[in-house]
Amino acid sequence: IVNDGPTGSYLLGGGLASDTAGQFVAKFNPSTGQQIWLTYINAANPLPAGQWNAFGSIGVIADGTIIAVAGTTIVKLDPSTGSILQSVQLGVSSTLSSPINANFDGFLMAPNASGVILLKSQNRPIGCTTQGNAAMTSCQAAYGLPPNSTAVALDSRTLKLIDSIELNQMVATRGVVTEH
Repeated sequence: IVNDGPTGSYLLGGGLASDTAGQFVAKFNPSTGQQIWLTYINAANPLPAGQWNAFGSIGVIADGTIIAVAGTTIVKLDPSTGSILQSVQLGVSSTLSSPINANFDGFLMAPNASGVILLKSQNRPIGCTTQGNAAMTSCQAAYGLPPNSTAVALDSRTLKLIDSIELNQMVATRGVVTEH
């Protein structure tokens, strides 16, 4: 849940099984709990068969729009209506992985004037078909370690990829960013 003042809060929720509609963002009134709108993240880009579905990330950026990420899909939502303003599919750097085994999470904003969005992938082991976040560890005995994570930087206005790098290991935890 992220808050955007006394009249609006946003919840990232939804099913993690491959046979569900996936994750959604819902705006609700924080005083009453009444739902104002609900939008499925993959409404513009349905999940490909076998796509790993794990918990994503959500944030409200400086222009007031909502950014939500689930799997390899990142969307920008209108805060008044919930309509998808932009939708982008993210790739992964590791030659050992494929987007079907990746879930971008850990939504961060760089503390610079342009507000660059920073994300990194969590990956499930290749061959694993388990859904949900437990896939990162529950499949290791059968399939080995997950591929290395990919870190990406995106323009917060356009969602255009600025840069991406492959990290030297899979990073399951969410990151922290600060000014130095």
